[in-house]
Amino acid sequence: MRAALLGLVSLAVAAGLPFSAAAQPAAGKAEATLRSAELGFGVYALGAKGLDVVLNVQRENGTLQAETVMRTSGALNMLMRFESKSQVAAILRDDGLQPIRYLIESDGRWSKRVLHMTWGPDGLPQATINPEPEDDEDREPVP
Repeated sequence: MRAALLGLVSLAVAAGLPFSAAAQPAAGKAEATLRSAELGFGVYALGAKGLDVVLNVQRENGTLQAETVMRTSGALNMLMRFESKSQVAAILRDDGLQPIRYLIESDGRWSKRVLHMTWGPDGLPQATINPEPEDDEDREPVP
């Protein structure tokens, strides 16, 4: 869930970031725009690394795509292994972002789940979840 949120937030933020050093200027514009960026960092507690996070953002042909990978490391990985991958894609429009696709795969010691959402031309989302939340024996039905 955190990786999904990070992917969504990064997608929204990266849509308008100017980037002057390594990008090519857009036709007819004085400033350059972000084309791609990768950010990787570790999360530490008590001096030990517990989590690795990598964020990759690409902007091309009127679309913006972000991929986030988060996985446990070190002693935390031995205690409770977890990996989450999310991908978000949207069309850049004058009035904001129009979502196209959202995918998150989480794989932990306790469960594995894949959520895939797409948006049609009408703007309505369609989602598939595997396994369905109702398939979990210890989980109440989802409304």
